[in-house]
Amino acid sequence: MTRERIPDELIEDIRTRFDIVDIVGRYIELKKKGRTYFGLCPFHSEKTPSFAVSAEKQIYHCFGCGSGGNVFSFLMNIEGLNFIEILKNLSDEAGIELSIKEENNEEVQLKKKLIEAHELAAKYYHYILLETEMGKDAYKYLLNRGFTKETIIDYQLGFAPDSFDILKKFLVKRGFEQAQLVEAGLLSKSKNDKYYDRFRNRVMFPIADSQGRVIAFGGRTIGNDEPKYLNTSDTLIYNKSKNLYNLHKARPFIRASGSVLVFEGYIDVISAYQKGINNSIATLGTSLTIEQARIIRRNTEKAYLVYDGDDAGRDAAIRASTVLESEKAEVTIVQLPKGMDPDDFLQKNSLTDFEELIEKGTSRYHLQKQIIRDKYSFDIGEEKVKYAMEILDIIADIEQAPKREYFLKELSKEVNLSEDSLIDELKKKLLKQKNKNIVKKPAQKWNNHINYGKHSHNQSISIIPAYQKAEREILWIMINDAEKGKKLAEKIRANFQYPEHSLLAAKIYSYYEDGITPSISKLLLDFQDQPDICKLLSSLEFQFEQYDKDSNKNIDSTLLIIEKRKLEAELKSLQSELEIATKTGKQDMIVELLKKIQDYQKKIKLLIK
Repeated sequence: MTRERIPDELIEDIRTRFDIVDIVGRYIELKKKGRTYFGLCPFHSEKTPSFAVSAEKQIYHCFGCGSGGNVFSFLMNIEGLNFIEILKNLSDEAGIELSIKEENNEEVQLKKKLIEAHELAAKYYHYILLETEMGKDAYKYLLNRGFTKETIIDYQLGFAPDSFDILKKFLVKRGFEQAQLVEAGLLSKSKNDKYYDRFRNRVMFPIADSQGRVIAFGGRTIGNDEPKYLNTSDTLIYNKSKNLYNLHKARPFIRASGSVLVFEGYIDVISAYQKGINNSIATLGTSLTIEQARIIRRNTEKAYLVYDGDDAGRDAAIRASTVLESEKAEVTIVQLPKGMDPDDFLQKNSLTDFEELIEKGTSRYHLQKQIIRDKYSFDIGEEKVKYAMEILDIIADIEQAPKREYFLKELSKEVNLSEDSLIDELKKKLLKQKNKNIVKKPAQKWNNHINYGKHSHNQSISIIPAYQKAEREILWIMINDAEKGKKLAEKIRANFQYPEHSLLAAKIYSYYEDGITPSISKLLLDFQDQPDICKLLSSLEFQFEQYDKDSNKNIDSTLLIIEKRKLEAELKSLQSELEIATKTGKQDMIVELLKKIQDYQKKIKLLIK
């Protein structure tokens, strides 16, 4: 399926039905500054907001990583879907009929097939649980666990019977190939090439993507099978490190409440739901990853970690808190009574009890501090010093200087040591840590942490070469002032030094020839499948938003920069030719080249004057 088969008018109609600020706001927190909205970029790690969204122009641009475009490109990047899939989703949401032929792309078609298989499997498992004799024991098990029928329906819980081929037969009968189902993670293949159901005798928990489509399963045995929990392995449509259980349901409640509860298991999430807690999610069988932390941070600043009430749960919470804090999240660790998991506590206690537990939550620092404190006796002076040195290691890991200062004062009073002595030791640890990072860590791609709370786009723009900025300026005029743009086109023609500039200029020239008035929105549609051009277009709009297009002085100086750059490039080429001619001893050519070089040098000097 290609873009050309869908009329531009229909695409534009779908685009204009949505406000990019609303769409982006579904994924990240935006704050208005002047006419522009800013937030933390969802496409790279940063500490100050450099991701700009313009309601007026209906575009976005990140001044940190350069990503940019319109509502389509944003959704394509954040959802990992292609243009047609995004167009279809938006048209469905807008109630616009979109008749399109299926894309003849093997990977896209396979993804679609794998999702379809999971959707059918979820419905089939759900049917077996609620409507068949095979599902009765599993249904009783869930009821005994405290799940209501309404909850079972809401979460589409199901049951995979103790059969090697019940799902296989069901899906093969509906046109699915067994090899595809292995790739989907629904079937397994034996050493003698026999296909069989991967999930057997298990209560099934469907795992959905951000759009609510089933892409994987978690299975909990109702017998003595090992492992107790069996999850779908990573597939073409599912990556356990990049997905979070229940996010599609919880997202609006996370936004509304301004916080999220993070559990380790899907049963914990469902138990919380039954208590009226809707802003909860869970990791999927792994420790919290940086990708998951970024997803959480895009939706809220505040996270509560509700892990098991044992040493393993405590250590996992500390690790998860460290990851979330690296993404600038405000983290509280909720400590459950010893030996209890969240499901146990929620089943045996009231919502008020749980809310009180959350209120008593602690920070990672104070939890680690308590663990270390239990190791030492303060009756012995040397033990106090050892304790203080361990705590300083934790303080050194804290990025915010005010927090470090506060905890340092707290520590000084606790161990009765002077702040100055503790500061000296902390400085040593910070220096050691800095040197270690220089050796071990690659150069960062983003510099947002040096902006001290300011948006970084002014710094980002100022460092581009003058001739590159001049070319962009001309492109911006060509897009926004057709009359001047046509005159500039005659003067510039093919003199753009950057390939993406030349490509964009060629498209604008074609607009002129066809009598079409250029616009950012038209160009973004034409270059929808070329991210570099989309980035360029969005950066032009933000870079020159204060530009006075009526000032001829601006244009004249810009043309001089471009002309100078063109002459310098030609001069460099002549100098290379002279070097070759000198080596080969071609005297006539040397004389001719020297004359040309002098002419170009004079032209450049005249331009500078």
